[in-house]
Amino acid sequence: MRMHMRMEHGMTASTAKQRVNLTVRADMVQYARQAKLNLSQVLEETLLQRQREEAARRWQEENREAIEYHRQRIARDGMLNKDLIAF
Repeated sequence: MRMHMRMEHGMTASTAKQRVNLTVRADMVQYARQAKLNLSQVLEETLLQRQREEAARRWQEENREAIEYHRQRIARDGMLNKDLIAF
């Protein structure tokens, strides 16, 4: 696959746009055109959302034991600032 990179003003190598070839269902392309959607923008936004979700999932997995320990400590001892909070 041949890829072209073009740098726009203020872009770094990691944020530069890169041309790619994709295969998309014809009905989805037709819908996008009728709705005047920018497929590049839709893909980029979707990938960023998936990236955030995956990073959050990994963080939770990596910190699972510490989170559980913290929950157990609160259940056992209460919150550290319990004397400062009036409910």
